[in-house]
Amino acid sequence: MKYIPQEEFDDFLHSYKFLMEDASTEREKMLSEKADELEKNLKLSGVTGIEDRLQDGVPDTLCALREAGIQVWVLTGDKLETAQNIATSSGLFHPQRLLKVIENEADAEEASESAGLNIIMSPAAIRLAQEGNSYLIEALKKAKTVLCYRMTPSEKATMVNTVKKKIKGNVLAIGDGANDVPMIQAAHVGIGIAGKEGLQAAMACDFAIARFKFLSRLLLVHGHWSYYRLANTFLYFLYKNANAVFIIFYYQFFCGASGTNIVDPIWGVIYPIIFTSAQPVVVGVLDQDFDDKTLMSKPEKYVIGRENQLYRWKHFFIDVIDGIYQAAVIYYVTHLTLFASDASLWEMGFYIATSSILVNSGHLALQVRYWHWRLVALFCFFVFFQFGYFFTECLTVGANMIPDPPVWMPIHAMRDSRFWYSQVITVIVALCPRFTSMCLLNSLKPGQNNN
Repeated sequence: MKYIPQEEFDDFLHSYKFLMEDASTEREKMLSEKADELEKNLKLSGVTGIEDRLQDGVPDTLCALREAGIQVWVLTGDKLETAQNIATSSGLFHPQRLLKVIENEADAEEASESAGLNIIMSPAAIRLAQEGNSYLIEALKKAKTVLCYRMTPSEKATMVNTVKKKIKGNVLAIGDGANDVPMIQAAHVGIGIAGKEGLQAAMACDFAIARFKFLSRLLLVHGHWSYYRLANTFLYFLYKNANAVFIIFYYQFFCGASGTNIVDPIWGVIYPIIFTSAQPVVVGVLDQDFDDKTLMSKPEKYVIGRENQLYRWKHFFIDVIDGIYQAAVIYYVTHLTLFASDASLWEMGFYIATSSILVNSGHLALQVRYWHWRLVALFCFFVFFQFGYFFTECLTVGANMIPDPPVWMPIHAMRDSRFWYSQVITVIVALCPRFTSMCLLNSLKPGQNNN
């Protein structure tokens, strides 16, 4: 407490009201400075303690995020002492890293020369970051963890935008109160915690969780699985489309580039939509390269997605080239098998269609890391569905009596041993390079994603 003369109080009140009416961006700073002038030489009359206990699992979660290579920031409106106490109790700061408090440009320049620091940023340093100070930006890029204190909700959102623009980082923001909503909405991914402070954060976010400790599973398990599944699914569709196009391309050398379709035109239209769409989608939903216990116990596995190790240009070209190579095998094995024979174009198309679904399914099967009976049943169903389609279509076409109807063509083709030999040879030769490379990589680098 402090006794203030009436004249001194009147001067303070007059200045404070004047600053409250100021509409400039410096108002908060000037109000804080004015309050500091008054809050001097105080006498302690009593102490009240309020404990804001951390949720269970917060230290373990922050430790796991650090081990995953994620840079952890804490933006709080509390004063420095409170913020430091929270950071210490939550295990925010890496115990083996130096702590650096940045208050001005000189501190930022000094911090930029070191890597892996635990950084505390004052309000003045926060403004330096928003202005794009090169030394401070460099220090923040190298930092292990960052603590910012005395921040308003709007300043939190501004800092998130600063990190997005200046540091070029992918930002995930998590909060549990209404004052965190601007920050959550400004981030690339916003996560709200539904708790005692209300549901505002949970209603304004991309994902809502009940406890902070669930963040580790959301990122390290579901985040990793999501990246792994999307990367493999996209690459498979690129491969499959290249494969289908180049089968037609190779045939053009033998049909005078007339544009003649080598396979049944109806099958050609529905093949990518029906015959080979469900399998990669199901694999993309259910496949797992590592189980959840492994991902939770080894947070460093998260680096696979964080550094985009599975979906780069080299993977794009490898899968497209593999699709082109397999298309050549599918076409030329069939071409050489039926060369100088009296086989019709319908029969040749049946050979190629069967080879396509067997090779495409085999290619996808080599990528699968988590097999179960439903997936096996799905693969087998579409292989048999392929034969069922041709039997049904040939009977229907024969009934309509179109010119050159392929009546009983599948039966005629499947009675010929050349059909089965060609399918076995096609599958082995087409998948041999990928299978061999995967075996070598799994031997040289076991425990990694080597699809």
